[in-house]
Amino acid sequence: MPGLQRGGVCGLRAAKLSMNDIEITLTPVDEAILGSYAAMVPGLSAYLGPHYEIVLHSLASLSSSVIAICNGHHTGRVVGSPITDLALQMLSEIRASRSYVTAKNYFTTKKDGTHLKSTTIPIRGENQRIIGLLCMNLYLDTPFSEVLASLLPEAPLPPAPA
Repeated sequence: MPGLQRGGVCGLRAAKLSMNDIEITLTPVDEAILGSYAAMVPGLSAYLGPHYEIVLHSLASLSSSVIAICNGHHTGRVVGSPITDLALQMLSEIRASRSYVTAKNYFTTKKDGTHLKSTTIPIRGENQRIIGLLCMNLYLDTPFSEVLASLLPEAPLPPAPA
Protein backbone atom coordinates (compact mmCIF):
# COMPACT_ATOMS: atom_id res chain seq x y z
CA MET A 1 0.00 0.00 0.00
CA PRO A 2 2.15 2.91 -1.19
CA GLY A 3 1.64 6.41 0.28
CA LEU A 4 -1.20 8.31 -1.36
CA GLN A 5 -2.75 11.69 -0.65
CA ARG A 6 -6.26 12.43 -1.88
CA GLY A 7 -7.59 15.95 -1.75
CA GLY A 8 -5.15 16.82 1.02
CA VAL A 9 -7.22 15.08 3.67
CA CYS A 10 -6.72 11.35 3.08
CA GLY A 11 -3.60 9.23 3.07
CA LEU A 12 -2.95 5.54 2.47
CA ARG A 13 0.19 3.41 2.96
CA ALA A 14 0.94 0.04 1.97
CA ALA A 15 -4.38 -1.33 30.42
CA LYS A 16 -0.94 -0.46 29.23
CA LEU A 17 0.39 -2.93 26.81
CA SER A 18 4.01 -3.11 25.79
CA MET A 19 4.94 -3.19 22.14
CA ASN A 20 6.12 -6.77 22.60
CA ASP A 21 2.59 -7.73 23.69
CA ILE A 22 1.01 -6.23 20.59
CA GLU A 23 3.27 -6.05 17.55
CA ILE A 24 2.66 -8.92 15.20
CA THR A 25 3.94 -10.28 11.92
CA LEU A 26 1.28 -10.01 9.25
CA THR A 27 0.56 -12.90 6.92
CA PRO A 28 -0.25 -12.21 3.25
CA VAL A 29 -3.93 -12.75 4.13
CA ASP A 30 -3.66 -10.22 6.98
CA GLU A 31 -2.05 -7.69 4.63
CA ALA A 32 -4.87 -8.19 2.10
CA ILE A 33 -7.48 -7.66 4.82
CA LEU A 34 -5.84 -4.44 6.01
CA GLY A 35 -5.51 -3.34 2.38
CA SER A 36 -9.24 -3.74 1.87
CA TYR A 37 -9.93 -1.63 4.97
CA ALA A 38 -7.42 1.01 3.79
CA ALA A 39 -9.31 1.29 0.51
CA MET A 40 -12.51 1.90 2.49
CA VAL A 41 -11.18 4.81 4.61
CA PRO A 42 -11.59 7.56 1.95
CA GLY A 43 -15.15 6.39 1.23
CA LEU A 44 -16.08 6.50 4.91
CA SER A 45 -14.60 9.98 5.14
CA ALA A 46 -16.48 11.20 2.08
CA TYR A 47 -19.73 9.81 3.48
CA LEU A 48 -19.34 10.98 7.09
CA GLY A 49 -17.80 14.38 6.35
CA PRO A 50 -14.82 16.50 7.31
CA HIS A 51 -15.76 16.61 10.99
CA TYR A 52 -14.75 12.92 11.33
CA GLU A 53 -11.19 11.72 11.56
CA ILE A 54 -10.91 8.15 10.24
CA VAL A 55 -7.73 6.26 11.19
CA LEU A 56 -6.62 2.74 10.29
CA HIS A 57 -3.86 1.23 12.44
CA SER A 58 -1.81 -1.86 11.69
CA LEU A 59 -0.44 -3.74 14.69
CA ALA A 60 2.65 -4.75 12.70
CA SER A 61 4.60 -1.64 13.80
CA LEU A 62 3.23 0.51 16.60
CA SER A 63 5.80 3.24 16.06
CA SER A 64 4.30 3.81 12.59
CA SER A 65 0.91 2.14 12.95
CA VAL A 66 -1.20 4.60 10.92
CA ILE A 67 -1.54 3.06 7.46
CA ALA A 68 -4.55 5.11 6.29
CA ILE A 69 -6.04 8.34 7.58
CA CYS A 70 -8.54 10.95 6.46
CA ASN A 71 -8.99 14.36 8.07
CA GLY A 72 -5.80 13.97 10.07
CA HIS A 73 -5.61 17.77 10.23
CA HIS A 74 -7.70 17.51 13.39
CA THR A 75 -4.83 15.83 15.26
CA GLY A 76 -1.83 16.41 13.02
CA ARG A 77 -1.54 12.67 12.38
CA VAL A 78 -0.40 11.38 9.00
CA VAL A 79 0.39 8.00 7.48
CA GLY A 80 3.28 6.60 9.50
CA SER A 81 2.26 8.22 12.80
CA PRO A 82 2.50 6.03 15.92
CA ILE A 83 -0.43 4.44 17.72
CA THR A 84 -1.79 6.49 20.64
CA ASP A 85 -1.95 5.46 24.29
CA LEU A 86 -5.76 5.72 24.07
CA ALA A 87 -5.86 3.28 21.13
CA LEU A 88 -3.68 0.87 23.12
CA GLN A 89 -6.05 1.21 26.07
CA MET A 90 -9.05 0.45 23.84
CA LEU A 91 -7.23 -2.57 22.38
CA SER A 92 -6.54 -3.82 25.90
CA GLU A 93 -10.23 -3.48 26.81
CA ILE A 94 -11.33 -5.18 23.59
CA ARG A 95 -8.98 -8.10 24.25
CA ALA A 96 -10.13 -8.34 27.87
CA SER A 97 -13.78 -8.54 26.81
CA ARG A 98 -13.10 -11.84 25.00
CA SER A 99 -15.90 -10.96 22.57
CA TYR A 100 -15.49 -11.52 18.84
CA VAL A 101 -16.32 -8.03 17.58
CA THR A 102 -16.68 -5.61 20.50
CA ALA A 103 -16.31 -2.11 19.19
CA LYS A 104 -15.49 0.37 21.93
CA ASN A 105 -17.53 3.59 21.87
CA TYR A 106 -16.48 6.43 24.15
CA PHE A 107 -16.38 10.19 24.69
CA THR A 108 -13.14 12.05 25.30
CA THR A 109 -11.84 15.59 25.61
CA LYS A 110 -8.57 16.58 23.95
CA LYS A 111 -5.98 18.67 25.81
CA ASP A 112 -7.22 21.75 23.94
CA GLY A 113 -10.77 21.18 25.27
CA THR A 114 -12.21 19.75 22.03
CA HIS A 115 -14.91 17.14 22.66
CA LEU A 116 -14.97 13.86 20.71
CA LYS A 117 -17.22 10.88 20.31
CA SER A 118 -15.06 7.97 19.20
CA THR A 119 -15.20 4.33 18.29
CA THR A 120 -12.42 1.78 18.02
CA ILE A 121 -13.20 -1.34 15.98
CA PRO A 122 -10.87 -4.35 15.99
CA ILE A 123 -9.92 -5.79 12.62
CA ARG A 124 -9.42 -9.52 12.66
CA GLY A 125 -7.16 -11.36 10.31
CA GLU A 126 -6.12 -14.92 9.73
CA ASN A 127 -6.90 -17.20 12.69
CA GLN A 128 -9.17 -14.45 14.12
CA ARG A 129 -6.32 -12.53 15.78
CA ILE A 130 -6.60 -8.76 15.94
CA ILE A 131 -4.32 -7.27 13.26
CA GLY A 132 -5.48 -3.66 13.23
CA LEU A 133 -7.87 -1.04 14.53
CA LEU A 134 -10.30 1.19 12.67
CA CYS A 135 -10.83 4.34 14.73
CA MET A 136 -13.39 7.06 14.01
CA ASN A 137 -13.43 10.33 15.88
CA LEU A 138 -16.37 12.75 15.60
CA TYR A 139 -15.48 16.31 16.54
CA LEU A 140 -18.49 17.34 18.62
CA ASP A 141 -17.48 21.00 18.67
CA THR A 142 -18.06 21.28 14.91
CA PRO A 143 -20.79 23.86 14.28
CA PHE A 144 -24.07 22.11 13.49
CA SER A 145 -24.44 24.15 10.31
CA GLU A 146 -21.22 22.53 9.00
CA VAL A 147 -22.43 19.05 9.90
CA LEU A 148 -25.76 19.72 8.18
CA ALA A 149 -24.06 21.17 5.10
CA SER A 150 -22.00 17.97 4.74
CA LEU A 151 -25.24 15.96 4.58
CA LEU A 152 -26.83 18.00 1.80
CA PRO A 153 -26.09 17.81 -1.94
CA GLU A 154 -23.94 20.57 -3.40
CA ALA A 155 -26.38 21.03 -6.31
CA PRO A 156 -30.15 20.57 -6.44
CA LEU A 157 -31.23 16.99 -6.97
CA PRO A 158 -32.92 16.17 -10.28
CA PRO A 159 -36.65 15.47 -10.09
CA ALA A 160 -37.66 11.89 -9.46
CA PRO A 161 -38.65 9.96 -12.60
CA ALA A 162 -42.38 9.88 -13.23
